[in-house]
Amino acid sequence: MAYAVALFFSALIAAAVAALAWKRRGTLGAGGLFVVMASIVVWTGTYSIRWLMSNDTAATFWLDATYLGVVAAPSAMFCLAYQFVNGTKALSLKKILLLAPMPCATLILIWTDKYHGFFYGGARTTTAILTGGPWFFVNAAYLYILNLATLVILARTAVKAKGLYARQILILIFALVLPWTGNILSIAGLSPLPGLDLTPFLFTLSGIVLAYGLFKYKLMDIIPIARDFLVEHMSEGFVVVDDRNRLVDINPSACSILGIGRKDIGTIFPGDNARLRDKAAQFSDNLEASFELDMGDRWYGVQVSSFDEERRNLHGRVYILRDMTQQKRINEELRYRGTHDILTGLFNRQRYEMEFARLEKSRSALSLVMADLDGLKALNDTLGHGEGDNVIRAAAALLAETVGGAGLLARAGGDEFLVILEGAGEMETREVVEKIRDRIARFNGKREGAPETAGWHSLSLSLGAATRLPGEPLEMTLKRADDAMYGEKNSKKD
Repeated sequence: MAYAVALFFSALIAAAVAALAWKRRGTLGAGGLFVVMASIVVWTGTYSIRWLMSNDTAATFWLDATYLGVVAAPSAMFCLAYQFVNGTKALSLKKILLLAPMPCATLILIWTDKYHGFFYGGARTTTAILTGGPWFFVNAAYLYILNLATLVILARTAVKAKGLYARQILILIFALVLPWTGNILSIAGLSPLPGLDLTPFLFTLSGIVLAYGLFKYKLMDIIPIARDFLVEHMSEGFVVVDDRNRLVDINPSACSILGIGRKDIGTIFPGDNARLRDKAAQFSDNLEASFELDMGDRWYGVQVSSFDEERRNLHGRVYILRDMTQQKRINEELRYRGTHDILTGLFNRQRYEMEFARLEKSRSALSLVMADLDGLKALNDTLGHGEGDNVIRAAAALLAETVGGAGLLARAGGDEFLVILEGAGEMETREVVEKIRDRIARFNGKREGAPETAGWHSLSLSLGAATRLPGEPLEMTLKRADDAMYGEKNSKKD
């Protein structure tokens, strides 16, 4: 009687877990859990009734009925593990039918055993659930092989699994091993309860563990994504998050880039990384997005792709992070060279022509100052172009220091420089020109009496300025400044 009560309560618990699984059948894996627990309800329920029967005929009938659950539960566990590892929402009918022949053959042989004795071996008793004839052991071997196959599937996945996945698989393995440990003890006669098969009790406990993992630990919220050698060793960072933005998977490269580890799997992504968090928030509603991520000393191109596969109930996002630091530096260098003179670091002709195009449209007041180095050709001929370049750099530095933020300074080409003074009238322009002359004089004063040798050269600049007249094209203003500069240069030759 005590056995019957214990089994009855076990059946009630299994039924409660089955009902919970059915209620949440929209959750991936809940359908498989329902089948497992329904099998346990049949197993423990019929086994409970068998212990209530005092009539041998009735007792053997209910003992035979337990096999409806005995043959179904291991197959259902196999299907649940297969579903977890492969990420399919449900096994196809063809695959399910591959598991059907052995259980069906067993049930047929049980219910016809009185004609051939092939299952019970002619030793038909009310306690014959733990022993029997040839097919009893064939069936037992099949169930153990099926159980072993399930264990192998999970173990092979566990070897590759990391963090949260590894813990999830351990839950499945524990739930799988527990009832069959009890079965081995029962068949070996080591059960602490003589004559009672411990397997259905422990299967019920396994169901509770699975239900906890499925509904509380989110066992199958995101199916493990294949982590082959390429992903594990790829130089790009690889990150997977689920639809709750929890970190699900991350490879070593991403760990290094983002400063997080696999210990963070299961937490909200990207944690304390404010740069990535702010960027990701900008594109949270986009199915596809790409952006650049500044990590201080390195730049990364981030590609974000959403996956929303209803067939397998997979929802989340994949981040791929590619180091683009070198490319970024090359692009910045090309961009810099497009607007700057490499020798002096000043703006180049292309840049001041862009400024001219803008100012031409604005028709705003401005002045232009042209500056030309005197005697550069003679210096190049006597001391070489290297020293000539040094003089150009010195003149550029002097002009940049003098003009400062008052205007845009550019190297117009060769030994010529251009200053654009936006908004400046004639008086402001004369002040800038005088400041340049004064700065040249002070520069040369420090070198007065020094020989014109390598590294020691006085500077001479011819200057010309022009203030834009109302409605005057900039090219005309530039020509007037250029003419004024050449006028000064020619006067020095006289």
